[in-house]
This record gives sequence, structure tokens and C-alpha cells, in this order.
Amino acid sequence: MSQSIIASLRNNLFADRGDDIADALNYADMVFSASPDKAHCYTALCVVMNTIANAIEKADAQRAEQTAPAQLALDQLIDQRIKKWADAELDTRVGDYLNANIEDHIDVGHKIKEYFDDEFDLEEAVKEVLKDASISIDI
Repeated sequence: MSQSIIASLRNNLFADRGDDIADALNYADMVFSASPDKAHCYTALCVVMNTIANAIEKADAQRAEQTAPAQLALDQLIDQRIKKWADAELDTRVGDYLNANIEDHIDVGHKIKEYFDDEFDLEEAVKEVLKDASISIDI
């Protein structure tokens, strides 16, 4: 669980009952029954909240301990597969791909040049823009 949530539950001015929520609730019940004073009741409530925060931290730690070996095994498997793939003459495979497809990449530039040669006549475009233009020179 998020450490910020745990921190929001905890109040370091008050005690706790370890991670035993039942014990904390019994303590709060005893305080509520024995004293109508709000300060005492607030103290008991803070003890319960601190105990809940401890219980959450403990559960998170246990979950992390249980998943750590599984995650480590998965990481090792991934590392092995990456190494196997990288060791399989990666540079040769990349080179083979480029050699097989190089004409597609070179051909693109040629096609662009052909398009502009066929579809775009610079001299005509300039004449079209300037056909209605007039120039006057004052001396």
C-alpha cells in the first residue's frame, strides 16, 4: 500500500498495539467505557489508527517477501532470453534485414525526385506567380 496512506494514518504522538488490531480495538473499547473525556477517546482512536498502519506495513512486507523470489526468477528468465537473442548473431540478422530491404529505402528518395521532376516545374511556377506582377522604378 502507498506509504503516504500509511503515513496519513500514523500519529507519532500516540502509542500503538504493535500490529494487533483486535488488541487496539479492545483498548479503545475499554477507554470509551471508562471515560467520557474526549481527549481520552481521541487517544484511544489514535492508538487504533497507529496499530492499523503497523498491520498494513507488516502485510506489505510479507507480500514483498513472497513475491520477491517469483520476481527474481522472472527477471532471470527475461535476462536469459535477452542474452540468447543477443548472442544469436544480432549484427548478422540486422545486416541481412537491411540488405533484403535496402532497395525500399533507397527507392523512396528516387521516387520523391521523380515526383517533383514530373509534377512540379519550378520555371512554370515562377512565371505563374509573376505573370501579373509589375515593377516600377523611380529615379
